[in-house]
Amino acid sequence: MRRVVITGLGVVTPIGIGTDRFFKAMTVGKSGIGKAVGFSTDLYRTCMVGEVTDFVDTREQWGRCSQLAVAAAAEALTDSGLLDDNSVSGEEIGVSIGTLIAEAQVLEKIDETWARSGFAAVDPDELKRFPTYSVSNNVANAFRLRGPNVMIPTACAAGNYAIAYACDQIRFGNARAMVAGGSDAISQIIYTGFNRLLSLSPDCCRPFDKNRKGLIVGEGAGMLVLEDLDNARRRGATIYAEVYGYGMTCSAYHMTAPHPEGLGAARAMGMALEQGGVDRTKIDYISAHGT
Repeated sequence: MRRVVITGLGVVTPIGIGTDRFFKAMTVGKSGIGKAVGFSTDLYRTCMVGEVTDFVDTREQWGRCSQLAVAAAAEALTDSGLLDDNSVSGEEIGVSIGTLIAEAQVLEKIDETWARSGFAAVDPDELKRFPTYSVSNNVANAFRLRGPNVMIPTACAAGNYAIAYACDQIRFGNARAMVAGGSDAISQIIYTGFNRLLSLSPDCCRPFDKNRKGLIVGEGAGMLVLEDLDNARRRGATIYAEVYGYGMTCSAYHMTAPHPEGLGAARAMGMALEQGGVDRTKIDYISAHGT
């Protein structure tokens, strides 16, 4: 089975656009959390979000989720050098992207127009921008990537699912390389939902603090270029890391709460270690999800 490595990185975040700015901001503890500017929070119990305030994309044929995804994918592909390598064709590069709700801002605009002026007033082009699959399609079209293409809307786990799917496509020989990651735009629909669930923190996200008060929703995109190891070596590409394995489970316990003993998460981690042939005593870093 083919080995899968990471040869490209790209990010658009509230604390920096581009991997260099993002990493430098992280190391000095910069926060991207602030009062919402994209919509009014006067009727909500909280007002804090993570918005990318310095990102502008004039391509109106795409929704904001697609704009963020394409920008991150552009950096990752440039970083990998794949687009300049004539030995790898567009048919051999695929796209796998995860999301919570994709082009929710487009839906909000459609609903607002419909409620105010009737459905006949809705711009048909807005309807074309809304489908969830449009995000991965737009990334593929932007760079003429004609390999496997999938959009995975499994909420908070979606980005990891997308990377796992991309790994399988390479391991099984369906693609030489994949653009994989996640993208979401700030959404009043999601903000309203989490407020109704009383899940949002009024100030900051501190999941390991005894005084934790909830999560904070935000927006951004992160993309990797995953590639067959042999292909990456042949190209002389920079190899950042190797993906040894993954695990995917579902606690099926509660709509918002994990199993009290963490059974689903523990089983997923165990599966990843087993697939990768890694001794759990060798693990020295765990990245935890903020909720």
